[in-house]
Amino acid sequence: MAGLLEDQISGIKHVSMVESNFLNEFVLKYGNNNSIKSEVIFTDNNFTSIFSFETVSGNLENALSNPQSIILTESESKRLFGDENPIGKALTLKGNNAFLGESQVEVKAVIQDFPKNSNFQFKAAVSFLTEKQMMPWLDQCIWTCSNVQNYVMLEKGQDPKILAALMSKQLRPLIPEKVKCEFSLLNYGDVYFSSIRDDFNHGNQKLIYTLGAIAFLILLIATINYINLSMAGSSKRLTEVGVK
Repeated sequence: MAGLLEDQISGIKHVSMVESNFLNEFVLKYGNNNSIKSEVIFTDNNFTSIFSFETVSGNLENALSNPQSIILTESESKRLFGDENPIGKALTLKGNNAFLGESQVEVKAVIQDFPKNSNFQFKAAVSFLTEKQMMPWLDQCIWTCSNVQNYVMLEKGQDPKILAALMSKQLRPLIPEKVKCEFSLLNYGDVYFSSIRDDFNHGNQKLIYTLGAIAFLILLIATINYINLSMAGSSKRLTEVGVK
């Protein structure tokens, strides 16, 4: 899908694939230290062009353009290396199951941890080229797996609805007929409260509306009670008013 978007659709500046389906299925090991379970995603070099990350050390530019490349969050870097400089250090990335494979990876950059209310919640980002080497069977499920999210950055002035209609027109003939699909673009600002299939952090908008309605009712009842009590006590203040 990402390849078709890049090659066939004008108006798209960047396309990035993110594989989050195996988020909690990998461990990282540094030297002879104990392995630590990590939250790992696989993505490509466009990921750091679409999203803004605060760099702690290293260089994000082209950090994920080559195989055996990894980006760590600051907290994960400290878990693995302590106060050592992690840039250029080698780690062993290993899946909990044999079919996920194993690979050596080199730390290219360290980024700040994400806020708790961020949609993205991962500890390490590994280049997609590494995943293809670790899991060669992925090439057999190009159109039958839904593990990957595609993020796109549009050129300035592009209308998402018009672009989605263009995708349907131009890409549908290039996709096998047995594959059922439809095209739409969701603003990333709406992802947090959406039902999009990923393994990241999401909020419950219905719960927020429910709690908000309860809070409003409590406030309304409190206001009515205050008015009733004030009116009931007003007769006691008639003498005070007369004296004044």
